[in-house]
Amino acid sequence: AVAAAQQPRQSQPPQQQLDLGDRLFIQVRTDKEEVYLNEQVILVFRLYRKSLSLDDLQYTPPPTVGFIEESLGKQKETRELVNGVLYDVIELKTALFPASTGEMTIGPASLKCNVLVRSQRRRSGGEGFFGDMFDDSFFGGGGYFDRLSKYPIELKSNPLTVRVKPLPAGKPKDFKGAVGDYQMEAWLKPAKLKVGEPANLTMKIVGTGNVGSLAAPVVEGLEGFKTYDSESKVNLQERIDAIGGEKVFEKVLIPQKAGKLKLPAVRFSFFNARL
Repeated sequence: AVAAAQQPRQSQPPQQQLDLGDRLFIQVRTDKEEVYLNEQVILVFRLYRKSLSLDDLQYTPPPTVGFIEESLGKQKETRELVNGVLYDVIELKTALFPASTGEMTIGPASLKCNVLVRSQRRRSGGEGFFGDMFDDSFFGGGGYFDRLSKYPIELKSNPLTVRVKPLPAGKPKDFKGAVGDYQMEAWLKPAKLKVGEPANLTMKIVGTGNVGSLAAPVVEGLEGFKTYDSESKVNLQERIDAIGGEKVFEKVLIPQKAGKLKLPAVRFSFFNARL
């Protein structure tokens, strides 16, 4: 889904109207228009400018009621060719995870800034005049001096709509709502111990998705052990295109009797919307 920018709202000094044309605009889009509940959606904000100097940029992100947000790192500055015109581009990405189903609305984003333009007056003290403020060749000298003027501009995008579908039927018994692409590994240390001595069962889940909200894997049938859950640890990786990382769960196991005690399988179920 893509939201085109509305026409800039301009507040100009009275002596000159500022016509930006296609020199400055914003674009807001999502990488998917239809997703499953808790599936990752990437919201992309881009500011396009051509041969303009900007000052005092104030970005207001779009309202995302009904979504969980995760930042995808710092802004990225690139150059992009659009319809044969080369623009300087500032890009911000945010990962969104829908928390309910139905038609979800992402509100408008806005950007306020000042456009800096050069005005000129004759050195001789005659009446000032404004020429083509964006044409650099106009300022080549010839008995004039420059000064900067600030023109406040506000750019605003249109709202976006994302359709959120419920998860398919037939979920496993131990499924707790995880959506994404994950792998899991588990280990016990130490593997040999005496009655009453603690051992740590570590379970690590790695992948892309809403890692911070993942529930602990299921471990059933720990007969012969007293168990305690410890706090989980989340390590999000800074990615450009998606949120991902790892979440580590630990469970303390204390054997209550001697002999060989069997640990049951550790189970973690998730839904991969790409499959």
